[in-house]
Amino acid sequence: MGSDMVGYLVVGPNGPIGKTARKQAVAELKRLVKTKKFAISCASCGHIFRDNDYEGGRCFDCGTPLPDVELAIACPQDYVKALADQWPPEFRDVANRAMPGNPKQMLVFAGDMTWGDEPEGGGYQYLQELLGSGLSEALGVL
Repeated sequence: MGSDMVGYLVVGPNGPIGKTARKQAVAELKRLVKTKKFAISCASCGHIFRDNDYEGGRCFDCGTPLPDVELAIACPQDYVKALADQWPPEFRDVANRAMPGNPKQMLVFAGDMTWGDEPEGGGYQYLQELLGSGLSEALGVL
């Protein structure tokens, strides 16, 4: 039995997330909430949570922390701002570089070696929330 490297590898803007992307993410979040199609997916196991189908801020299936759904519904601008202001993530478990051939984009990896548990680093947790929110594409992070 050995350890494994667990993490996320994403591509996003090489610098802060712009105002246009933030506005698109807020509009998308408002649309999803208004049409009752707002759902959070667990970034680790893919379980979909809708409305109040969650408790304690963790996935029922795997225990992964979920994004702040109450804030997302009550104040979409603050929720998007909290996600966007942390880009690009600057934590000890993050490595990034400019995208080869496209200096306006950046490759970001966040993760750590594990022995079966989930990485606890800030970068990993941030990317997990960003990807699980369903707004990463609107913010330009894929």
